[in-house]
Amino acid sequence: MMEAEQKPYYWYVIRDMKRPNAHDSGYIALMEMTELNDDLFIPLKQMVYNQFGKRIVKQIPLFQDLIFIRRPRQEIEAILRQIPSLQFRFVKGKQATPMTVPAASMNTFIAAVQSTTDVIYYALNDVSEKLYGKRIRIIGGKLHGIEGRLLSRQGSKVKRLIVELLECNLAAAVTVEPDCIQIL
Repeated sequence: MMEAEQKPYYWYVIRDMKRPNAHDSGYIALMEMTELNDDLFIPLKQMVYNQFGKRIVKQIPLFQDLIFIRRPRQEIEAILRQIPSLQFRFVKGKQATPMTVPAASMNTFIAAVQSTTDVIYYALNDVSEKLYGKRIRIIGGKLHGIEGRLLSRQGSKVKRLIVELLECNLAAAVTVEPDCIQIL
């Protein structure tokens, strides 16, 4: 009996050098690779296009340079050789060091984002300190155990949890039920 394959501890960040609306974008080729189903995450947004007089809704990457893959580096390098428009996103100031996100942080982020259809993405430098509320933990529901900051907007009746990926300057605000919030 074979042992289950152990997942890498990091998600690598890659980027697509083609426009998101190009027919041969690298992210499309990645999404078609069925072996990457659980090891690929691309933050998507809806865009409406006019094509031959018809309105078509498509899901395209929110940011072209944020595609996350959880595979050993050698396997990712092989994929990048197959799809030339993709390349590693490198850490600023560190020569030839691919950007990585710890698996625990990325799994929390993915769980939060996939728990709802109402997600607002932010670059961390776009979120001012005024928007950060108290540190909270979610008790119960789909997000049980996830910790983050409460998004505080004056006049808003909706409670949102901010989940951050500090390594790549990304945050997502997801709607949470007020009954499930525990202040830390």
